[in-house]
Parts: sequence; structure tokens; C-alpha cells
Amino acid sequence: MPRTGPSPPRSRSRSCSAEEEEEEDFHNGCFVRPARISVDARRGVRAVVGTSQWRLERRHGYVRPLRHLPCGASCVVADLGECGDRKCGNYRLGEKTSEVRPDFLGFCSEHIRRSFSPAVLKAGIVYASLGSGQLLFDWELLERLTLEEGARLRAVQLIDQDYGGPKRRDSAVRAQQILAGWYDDQDGDDERGPCAFRSFLSAPDFQRWALRSGEAAHVLLDCDAVGARKRVDVAAFRRAAMRPDGMT
Repeated sequence: MPRTGPSPPRSRSRSCSAEEEEEEDFHNGCFVRPARISVDARRGVRAVVGTSQWRLERRHGYVRPLRHLPCGASCVVADLGECGDRKCGNYRLGEKTSEVRPDFLGFCSEHIRRSFSPAVLKAGIVYASLGSGQLLFDWELLERLTLEEGARLRAVQLIDQDYGGPKRRDSAVRAQQILAGWYDDQDGDDERGPCAFRSFLSAPDFQRWALRSGEAAHVLLDCDAVGARKRVDVAAFRRAAMRPDGMT
């Protein structure tokens, strides 16, 4: 059986020096500090996603949800994002490329549904994302899996150089905290407790941690990690980090 680490920290208030403290405390495999997200805020977003009222915009170089919902309330996932390069073949706001990511989202959801039985999904999956960045696509996929396929999240491993070290980006760390906070209560399931979200700077870092911990992933998403993918021994990575029946 995979060895599990200590329970992830619950949401708590941050002091004025918390960001500096968090940066100093970063290590591969550390828990993500979840943002506080209320049930009402989550419900408000879910009521709009998938309708014509759900809108995205290009902001600060990334494609992100609008800052406010149609009702005027703040959108708690507005700081999530994805590649905003207008020349990218996956650019969601491009006239000729607008359906690439939505189509890939549908493909991923269907592939996962076919790969794992309902019992496995309900028991809880370990989800890993390589080149996670600002996590908008990961959030969309996890929403599809949890709401439509009945999946539960046992652990989420997020791998990107933006999460710590010399290349740390505050916006990427903020996106991690939002995603962790979104699933912090697992719909109030006290028996299972919160899903553990962890950070890693590279695929080799995650690979070494997975070998030590035995926490193998059911699903590895590799959507935008072109640079990271070139530095990975895929066969060795799969042996160390993926379950035998895991899928990428």
C-alpha cells in the first residue's frame, strides 16, 4: 500500500511575512497552503461554468476567468490561468484555436472514465500535473471528473518550476492555493478528510519523491509542459511515479 504523509494543513490566516516564510520553507513535496473559499463562492462559480455567461479574458499575459461573475460577485477562481500566447495553437481566445482546449478537456475526461472503473474513481485517485502553471485547465478537468464522473481526489501533485526556488512566480503560487482551497473540504467528507496538494519543481524531483513515498499517480496530465517533457526519461518516470494501470 502507498505510504501517506501527514494530513495537509488547513486554511489559516497569514501574517504580513507569510509569503517570505512560505518561500523559505519550500521543499519538493511540501503541502500547498489552501486559500479560504466559501461554499457560496464555490456554488456561484459552478452555477455559471458551462453556460454562455462564463467568460474568459486575456489578462497579465494569461487567459483567465473574468474577475466578477454576472451577478456582480467576485469570481474566486479569477486568478487561475493558462497560456495567453496569441500564436499558440492552444490559445483559447483565438478565432481558429478556440475549441482546441475544450475538445482536449472532453477527450481527457472520457479517456479517464474509460480507464478506471466507477469504484476506483469513487475510492479516490492520485492526480499529477506536469508543467501545471496557473492551473485553469487542471481545475476544469478536476471539476469534470468530480462533478460528472463521481471521482474523489485522494492527492494532487503539481509540478512546475514556478512554484518555488529562483523562478518562483507569486501568481502561480496563488493559483495553487486557490485550487487547493477549492477542494479543501471534499464536500464536507470528514471521514476522508481534505485532499493533499503538494508542490514539486521538476519531473525528476517528483520522480524521486514518488520512489520514496510510494504515492503513485493514477493520472498524469501533460498539457503545456513542452520544455519539461524533453528532460524526462519517460519509461523511468512512469515506473517510479505512475501506477501500473495509470494513464497519461
